Amino acid sequence: PGRDKGKSYIEHQAAQNGTSYKAKLKAAIDRLIPASSSLEDLLARLQREGYEIKCGKYISDMTAEEVRQLTLLNMDEVPTQYTIPTLKQAFDLMKDKVYINVDKYWTDIEGISREIRKCGVERQVIVKTPAEQKYFDMVEKYAPDLMYMGIAGERDDVSDELLRRNIKYIGIEALFENLSAEIASEDYILKMHDRGLLVWANAIIYNEKAVLAAHLSDDESLRRGDGYGWKELAKMQFDIIQTDWPLAADLALRDCRK
Repeated sequence: PGRDKGKSYIEHQAAQNGTSYKAKLKAAIDRLIPASSSLEDLLARLQREGYEIKCGKYISDMTAEEVRQLTLLNMDEVPTQYTIPTLKQAFDLMKDKVYINVDKYWTDIEGISREIRKCGVERQVIVKTPAEQKYFDMVEKYAPDLMYMGIAGERDDVSDELLRRNIKYIGIEALFENLSAEIASEDYILKMHDRGLLVWANAIIYNEKAVLAAHLSDDESLRRGDGYGWKELAKMQFDIIQTDWPLAADLALRDCRK
C-alpha cells in the first residue's frame, strides 16, 4: 500500500502498461544514483539522458507573497484552483473543534508560538520537538503554557528533567525499530501513565527506510485488512496513535474501545 499511496488510477494503469513517465523516471534515477557523486551530478546525468530539469525555488526560500501565488496539484500533477493554506488559515479552520498536532514546530518555535496565540488555539495545540536540550530551552522561553511532547527514540532519558522544568509537559512520542525497545515496553508505558503522562505511537510511513513503530505501521494494518498494527498499538496501551488513515484506523479500533 505504501508504494502506491497517492497514485491515481490513470498513473497506476500507465505503470502497469509500461508507459508511466513517473515509473520511467524512477527507474532512471534508481539506475543512476549509484554512479552519481552528488545531487548535482545526478541531475546532470538525467539531463544527458534527455530529461528536462527545472530548478525552481524551495518553498522555504519563498516570500509569503510568492507562496500565496502557488496552487496545489491534483494526483496527476495538474494545477487546481486551490492555494496553499497559511498556518493561520489552518488554525482558523480547526479552532474550537479538535486537538492540533503542530508538526515541525522546532523549525520556528518563537514564530509558531506567536501565531498560535494570535489565532487563540493555545488550549488545542500539542507542540512537539526532538528530545534535545536546545529545544527544551526554547519551549521553556517561548511556550511554557502550551501542551508539549518530546520525541524520543528507543528510550526515554528526558521525562524526569521535563517534569522539573517550567514546561507544560504531557508525554512522549515514542519511536522504536522493534518491540524490544525500552520505550515500547509495557513497564515503561505503565510508569508514564502512573505519572499522569501520555505515550504517543506513530504508525505512518515516513519513508521506505525510517521505522517509527516497529512493524506496526499503517501499511501493515492495511495490507492485512484487519487493522492489525493499530490494534496491537492499542493493546500496548499507547494513548495516541498517529496515522495517515484515520477513518480506517477508527473503524478497526472500535472493538478495542468497547
